[in-house]
This record gives sequence, structure tokens and C-alpha cells, in this order.
Amino acid sequence: MGRGALRQCMKRRKYMVIKSKICATAVFVIIMAFVYAGCGASQSVGNGDYIFKYEWPEKPKVGDYILKVNLVDKTGASVEGAEISASYDMPSMRGAHATTETMKRNARGDYLLPIHFAMRGDWEIVLSAQKDGVEIVAATILLDI
Repeated sequence: MGRGALRQCMKRRKYMVIKSKICATAVFVIIMAFVYAGCGASQSVGNGDYIFKYEWPEKPKVGDYILKVNLVDKTGASVEGAEISASYDMPSMRGAHATTETMKRNARGDYLLPIHFAMRGDWEIVLSAQKDGVEIVAATILLDI
């Protein structure tokens, strides 16, 4: 093999390495886009008549987070005068991290729930809204931390 052929082979090899690194980076970016989809964006759960719209400031992991929730009716109008309570726990370790709280409402009308995810694993958040002492909606948010 002459020097010219050797150089050509080395250029091709270098090109293939660069091409594979670019492909790996593109795959990583696409995967991360799917993983972080919904973080910072509003998601919803409910029963059709009433809907909890909720949002995380970032993708939850072990640590402290604030869940922001709004309660709307089927037309999208904010439901006034409701009391929202929330409980969260790990279904795989029922009772080990169980917490129930009445959510506080801020000046903008958002209900806020401070949550401490003590460890990695499956977590369940159950939201319940009452109006005039009657439960109008209950819904569950499932997470894998």
C-alpha cells in the first residue's frame, strides 16, 4: 500500500469517526427531547367535567420540588372557591413516605404543593378538589423518579 492510499484510508477512517460521533450526538438530543417533554409545559388529569392542569418547573428527580396546579372546568374556565388537597407516596413502599396536604393558593391563583422525593422509584400524587364540601374531582399523577 502506497503513501497516497494510506492517507486516503486514514481520511476515510477519520470521516467515519466524526460521522458516528455526530450521529450519536443527534440520537442523544432526540432522546433527551422526549425525556424532558412536558417539563415546564402544562399537563392535565381529571374527569372531563373538571381538570387539574399541572406543571413542574423542571423534570423531577430526587429532592424538593413545587408542583403548580390549576383547576379548570370543561370550558377551560378557572374554578373558584375550590379546596384542593394532595397526597403523595411511593406505591411500591406504601406508607413509607406518605404525605397529605391542603394545597396553598398564591396571588396568581395557582395552587402550590411542595413535594420531597426522598428516593428514586415510582411515585404517585393524588389530587382531590372539593367545592362546598363535596368532592368534584380526584385524579392521580404517576411519576418515575
